[in-house]
Formats: sequence, structure tokens, C-alpha cells
Amino acid sequence: MNVETPLYEQFLYFIVCGAFLGLGYEILRLLRFCLPHGVIVTGIEDTLYLSLCGFILFGFSMEIGNGQFRLLYLVSAAVGAAVYFLTVGRLIKKLYTLILSAFSKIIRFIFRPVKKAIGKFAHFLGARFGKVYKLLSAKLKNRLNNLKSKHNMLYNHNDNTARGDEIIAGKQKIKAKVKKEQ
Repeated sequence: MNVETPLYEQFLYFIVCGAFLGLGYEILRLLRFCLPHGVIVTGIEDTLYLSLCGFILFGFSMEIGNGQFRLLYLVSAAVGAAVYFLTVGRLIKKLYTLILSAFSKIIRFIFRPVKKAIGKFAHFLGARFGKVYKLLSAKLKNRLNNLKSKHNMLYNHNDNTARGDEIIAGKQKIKAKVKKEQ
């Protein structure tokens, strides 16, 4: 704009901009209501949202404020967002909470027979494969019994008496029994 906008109009523009930024934050609140997630993801979302708000406010101030950025712009945007959250934002949050909770109750009512059928089928499979499970779990528990428990090497040593070898003049003599096959 080539014409300088009066300061009170700039204040009102940024109040409206803050209200729209509050409406944009409502999308993140709705996303968190539908898909709850951890603190780290929430922090990343908030950081990205505040970065976007910073770019929007900076660009808006360059256009409305003729290249000047004033603290008044941030304060008026915060006032606009606060007014949004304390008035219309509460109403919108109650509205989408009511709609989504009713929707989830309907979905639960529809899928309750499906959940019961899956539970009965799983119980049926569990009864049929219970013996197989017990056998496999017993095998898995005993899987380490056939391995060596000591971690020493019993070969490549001249004085290896752990295997029952005889030492003769620095050389090993290995005793072995050979069976004859008939």
C-alpha cells in the first residue's frame, strides 16, 4: 500500500488477523482431539504453527505497516486470538467435541457385534491352538539348555586338560573310542 494506514486501523486489522490465527490453531486442537499423541509431537506441531504465525504476521505487517514492524502488531494479534478463544473458540470446541463423541458412539454401536465376533473367533482359535502353544513355549524355554554355558575356548591350547586330553612332551594326545560297525 502506498497510502499509510492509520494506527487504529492497523490495530483492528491485526486483531482480526489474530482471530483468524486462533481459528487456524483450532485445526491443531481438533487433530489432537481425534488422534491423541505425545508431548514431543505436540511440541513440534506448536513450533511449526508459531513459525507460520510469525511469517504471516511479518508479511501482514510489511503490507499494512508500510515496512515497519511494531510491538503493537503482536499485542493486537494476541488480543484477537484471546478474544477468539474466549468467545467463539469455546463454542466451536464444544460443538466439535459433541459431534465427534456422538460419531464415536455410533461407530462403537455399529462395530460392537463385529468386535464380539472377532473375540469369539479368537477364543475359538486359542482353544484349538492351545496345545500347540504349550508345546512351542516349552521348546522355546529349553532352547538354551543345549548350548555351552562357559565361554572358554577348549581348543588351540597346549595345556588343555578340561577335555581330558593327555599332554605328552608338549604335544597333545587325544583319546578316542572307535566303535566297530557290524
